[in-house]
Amino acid sequence: MLISHWFPARERARAYGFWMMNIAIASIITAPLSGWILTWGDWRTLFFIEGIFPFLIAAPLWWLLVADRPSQASWVSREEREYIETSLARENAGAPRSAGLHEVFRSSVVWRLVLVYFFVQVGFYGLNLWLPHLVKTTIGGSYLIVGAVTAIPYVFAIAGLWINAHSADRTGRYSIHVMVSLTIGAVALVLSVALGQYVALSIFLVSIAMAGALAYDGPFWASASRAVPVALAGGAMGLINALGNLGGFAGPYVGGWLQDASGGSFLSTAVVLAVALLLGGLVMLTLRKQADRRAVTPPVPGRAPDQARAGRQN
Repeated sequence: MLISHWFPARERARAYGFWMMNIAIASIITAPLSGWILTWGDWRTLFFIEGIFPFLIAAPLWWLLVADRPSQASWVSREEREYIETSLARENAGAPRSAGLHEVFRSSVVWRLVLVYFFVQVGFYGLNLWLPHLVKTTIGGSYLIVGAVTAIPYVFAIAGLWINAHSADRTGRYSIHVMVSLTIGAVALVLSVALGQYVALSIFLVSIAMAGALAYDGPFWASASRAVPVALAGGAMGLINALGNLGGFAGPYVGGWLQDASGGSFLSTAVVLAVALLLGGLVMLTLRKQADRRAVTPPVPGRAPDQARAGRQN
């Protein structure tokens, strides 16, 4: 919701993608850090050290730098503030400004977005939680080595987030970019486990899987901000986050249960997580009409709009 106060719709996939790079950047830092801590400490020490960072860094910076709207931020130039507010006012002209919570629960679009987000969180958090175990199984080695190698997929994720978001903003086909990203992640995840005997190839494939499982994010939230009416946006985004994130519990839990049931094999877990990603992408395709931006074809010089349209049809 905050990003929708700061960026016009045509820029939001990039804004959301850039925002979500924090997950990948944090993982690049904490993966080797966790491995190093575990070489001399235990899990309780790791949780204490890494858990204190948000209180020491994120909270003060957020309090000092983040504003709800450009008009409340003293560090924004007048020209930039006018551009943002004018663009947003033009996009929201004529839209109702408020609606009851019951309208949010009655919206089929909102519930489909909840379903997409739930399936994606099953796949992403299942992969995210079990990634160190998968790396450990593939390469062996100490906690320090596993932590360093575990950081590699998140480097790919940063590239995936930017490339997919930039392309989605350019084409306006947000639902397709969500589907393609999740499909790539699903296929690469299963292949990375099936080809685990080829260590370098397996690490490369799981890196592609992580990129696909995270690169959906920019186009997804950009499409959600387009598909949901302005009057429902606040409640809808909260509902999507609240219920969709339950998948973050289901994914790791199901993954652990499947590994126990299969005698420690990660293949069945990978298949289930991949299916969840694919289901999320398929549901997203049902939102193409509401979420995608129509392509605007520039008029042909010297022709009236109707003539240009007829020329394109011919």
